[in-house]
Formats: sequence, structure tokens, C-alpha cells
Amino acid sequence: MSRKNAALGRLPCLALGPDHHVWSQGAAPRGELLFVRQGILRLERVTAAGERRIVGLAGRGMLLGLEAWLGQTHADDLVSCTEVRLLRLRCGDADRAMRRQPQRYTRLLRHWQQGLSEAQAWSAELLRGCARQRTLQLIQRLLLLSAARGSHPTVWLPRRHDMGAMLGLTEETVSRQISGLRRDGIVKALDPRNAQVDIAALARALAAT
Repeated sequence: MSRKNAALGRLPCLALGPDHHVWSQGAAPRGELLFVRQGILRLERVTAAGERRIVGLAGRGMLLGLEAWLGQTHADDLVSCTEVRLLRLRCGDADRAMRRQPQRYTRLLRHWQQGLSEAQAWSAELLRGCARQRTLQLIQRLLLLSAARGSHPTVWLPRRHDMGAMLGLTEETVSRQISGLRRDGIVKALDPRNAQVDIAALARALAAT
């Protein structure tokens, strides 16, 4: 076991089911950082116009809650999409570790936060292109977040209205797009929340958009 994994293994673990609100937009932090060990979570906020918008997806290896370290309120709601396991790192412990090994710990935090920044930037990318392109890119991202393996891996699918909130599309448009991907053999529904993806077919479809 690496030193990094050994250190993570000593952190308290929080196990949550789907659709659990970890924290709310505007709430004061609890003085801890959360490291995603397993599962997918979404960052969502209500805009000034009262519209709910999913602004990011977080998966394994990402660090959440750096605003707690900065003394700021949470900018977004954090909600579990699947079953998740989160490791809890108290800000005070992070401060002490930073003082002991400043360069190493700074690099580690930067790496973790970069993953979340990329997730949020990627979410902005989903608002570009036609409906089919956006839907294909979402499937691709969900595969990456779930660390799926093989040529026909299983991936978690958000509810249609959640997909619409991510993609800037109506629920009806999302339903039509998913139906089209099923007809094309790109995805095969296993149950309402999970699908099998043909990786080669997905790659061809993305290249064609």
C-alpha cells in the first residue's frame, strides 16, 4: 500500500445513499474537506432567475469543500447521485499536515482540486453543440467518473430531468436522445438508472458529431 493510500485509509469514512444532500448552497462549512473514494455526486445551484442548474459532477479521487478551509460559505448544493463513500479530513488536520510537509501536501491538494475544476469546466462544455452531441459527451463523462472498464461497461444514468439540467435541454428532448442512442446500439438500458455502453459505438458517434 502506498503512503498516500495508507494515510487515506486512516480517515473517517462517510457512506451515503443516492439523493442525499451533503450540504446546501450558502450554508456554513463544517470545518472539513471531503475526498471522494467511491461514487458520483453533483454540484447544483439555483440561479437568480430561480432555475436549478447542475454545474458539476464529482467522482473518485476528487476533493470537495475547499471553501471550508477558506472560511467561505458553500457556493453550491452537493448531492449524492449514487451510493458514495467520502473520506473526511478536518481542516485543522490539513493545516498541521501542510506545516509538516508543505510542498508535498500543496501538490496533493492542487491535484485533487484540479479534478473538480475540470469537472466544472466540462459541465460548461455540455451546454455547447446539438442535443445529440451534448448527450454523447455526458455519457462519456459518466464513464470516466465511474472508472468503468471493458468494451461494454455499465454506467449510472441520471434521471431525465437531471440530465436536462446538466445539458440545458428539456426533459422531453433528453428522453428522445436516449431513445435514439438505444436504437443505435450505443446504450442498452439495464434498469431505469443503469445502462450498458458500447464503447466503440460511442466513440464512432462522438467522432461523427
